[in-house]
Amino acid sequence: MYRIAVDVGGTFADFMATGPGGKVLNLKLPADNENPLELINRAMIELAGGFNIPVKELIANLNSFIYGGTTAVNALIEKKGVRTALITTEGFRDALEMRRSKRKEQWDFFAPAPPPLVPRRLRFGLRERMDYRGAPLIPVNRRQLENIACRLDEEGVEAVAVCLLFSFKNPAHEKEVEEYLRDRLPGVFISLSADVSPRIREYERTSTTVLNACLSPLLANSLRAMENFFLERDITGRVWLMQNNGGLTGMGSADNFGVTGLLSGPAGGVRGAQALAELTGHPDLVIVDMGGTSFDVSLVKEYQTQICPESEVEGYHLNLPMLDIRSIGAGGGSIARVDPGGMLKVGPRSAGANPGPACYNRGGEEPTVTDAALLLGLLNPANFLGGRMPLNCHLAYRAVEEKVAGPLGISVEEAALAIFRVAAAMMMDAVHLNTVRRGYNPEDFTLLACGGASPLFAGEITAGLGISKIIIPAHSSVFCAEGMLYAGARYDLSLSYPVDLDNLDPGEFEAVIDDLLARGRAKLVKLKVPAHSQAFRVFLEMKYTDQHHEIPVEYKNRGHNVRSLHEIRKSFDSLHQKLYGYSQPENPCRIVNIRVEAYEDKETIPLLVEEKLNSLSPKPKGERAVCLNWTGEFERLPIYDGEQIVPGHLIRGPAIIEKAFTTIPVRGNEEAVVDYYYNLVITRREDNNGE
Repeated sequence: MYRIAVDVGGTFADFMATGPGGKVLNLKLPADNENPLELINRAMIELAGGFNIPVKELIANLNSFIYGGTTAVNALIEKKGVRTALITTEGFRDALEMRRSKRKEQWDFFAPAPPPLVPRRLRFGLRERMDYRGAPLIPVNRRQLENIACRLDEEGVEAVAVCLLFSFKNPAHEKEVEEYLRDRLPGVFISLSADVSPRIREYERTSTTVLNACLSPLLANSLRAMENFFLERDITGRVWLMQNNGGLTGMGSADNFGVTGLLSGPAGGVRGAQALAELTGHPDLVIVDMGGTSFDVSLVKEYQTQICPESEVEGYHLNLPMLDIRSIGAGGGSIARVDPGGMLKVGPRSAGANPGPACYNRGGEEPTVTDAALLLGLLNPANFLGGRMPLNCHLAYRAVEEKVAGPLGISVEEAALAIFRVAAAMMMDAVHLNTVRRGYNPEDFTLLACGGASPLFAGEITAGLGISKIIIPAHSSVFCAEGMLYAGARYDLSLSYPVDLDNLDPGEFEAVIDDLLARGRAKLVKLKVPAHSQAFRVFLEMKYTDQHHEIPVEYKNRGHNVRSLHEIRKSFDSLHQKLYGYSQPENPCRIVNIRVEAYEDKETIPLLVEEKLNSLSPKPKGERAVCLNWTGEFERLPIYDGEQIVPGHLIRGPAIIEKAFTTIPVRGNEEAVVDYYYNLVITRREDNNGE
């Protein structure tokens, strides 16, 4: 049986496929956002050729197809969501625009906030009210609701977000509005906050519900087209969607909750990193994933991924659990420019896939990080994408000369090195922030460099942060797609349950958790996860009573007694001490939300493994002039064919390792060895002072 995973990014689409006998194929194609199904069709043809079978045979024996990507988040970035309206409790329609007083750029009074996804004329206040306990105070005004429905029809609204006060305690009014609108406006997508995010805090809940309303129809249309694509070809295997939380769900489940797939592509990389940590015995990894558009940073700590109960995407609050992935605009396609003050800037604007960097010879005229790497000799112009896309050095030279070297009054080589150094500094800063601000020392981690471009910068990042080891996965350039093949089904449930720990009714509390667990179990059954593979974790999001934000505490030893409450309190104080350097055991604390993770407990089975290590060192296939230092000097370095190196092979730097979809520099004070799983492990040599 065959399995295929695809990660569709802004610049490239990455495919990973496994077949009988453990054979693994990977493929990278330029993204085609206009014709995504044609892209998948082309990939299926090429993968079938790689397995040496007809396409029909691959299709007939396809066990599962996993889709992940940035379709939804790209629509959010470009503000291309469907025409959406908001219905909320009367007097609260401007909560979406007022946001919170806490701002990212709190000292910049002129920093623009992202525009509200629903304009004010499409935000409607409805006369109704629940109290804080969920008891009805004012019934839904049906006449007013009818007038709102007429306006929605006149405005050609395609989706409606419904977010009423205290619906997380009692969703009856939201359900009533939904039922009326479905009869009155058939075909219009309805998103209820009670379904999407039944959690306290009005702005965050509203923002999440609106995001879901704006983006779900787009993702649902795309996924339905994909399902039809497979049905037309009689593909009977399961079709899955990768989620922000690192788990899989059926594509049908995404129809109503498209917001759960906002960052499904990068989430695959984090899941793959967790699997690699378990396989190789590296419990603490900092994962850097650099593609054409962005540079993503995430952590695996003690073999566990980091989950955020809530986050921000493109300035919009998302009140849903998702893997903690932080991104900056520093990818291979990030554009370099000189600002009016004479400062060199890199990103966040990207050349994307079309026209792409100048060296792609597709009409791009802006210098990018890829152009700089080419001019420094780090990239082989004849071997980019395995030779599928030859790079044009002349066009890269001209773009860097006109847009950077000329304005700065320096040589083209110096300009290329400056672009490379600025990008590396941005990445170093991103890794530093995402470890230190969590109370971790980056030197205690191993750097896992995945994505097509991350290996180019891995040595610079580790040298600047004191990290001693780098792992380049066997399939680093398509690692997010590979990670999806390790993922299992998952469903997260959360519910606001605000109560002081001292006033907690243990019986009622446990009953609420039992109900969430039962719902999670039913979801896993629907996803056809066998009982012996079902697993659950319970988290309590807690805070000291006078705090504004919570921290998640795992609730391991459940019980209906005082002892279990004491353990909850002890765990909270201990975690608070670890995260913030202090705790207040004498002060009361409060549970705000309960969150349950229901997931498929899958065994991590490596895609590649070699029983014997080869003690022979490989021979270089050639050499070329490369700038692999901060001085700007070029030296001729040996070039090794990365497709020919096998477990046990040792390569001493300075050297360049070329693979089909990525290039790996090994610096002068480093050596690289291939492990049992074909990962390249780079460490510093103590017998060489290096550069």
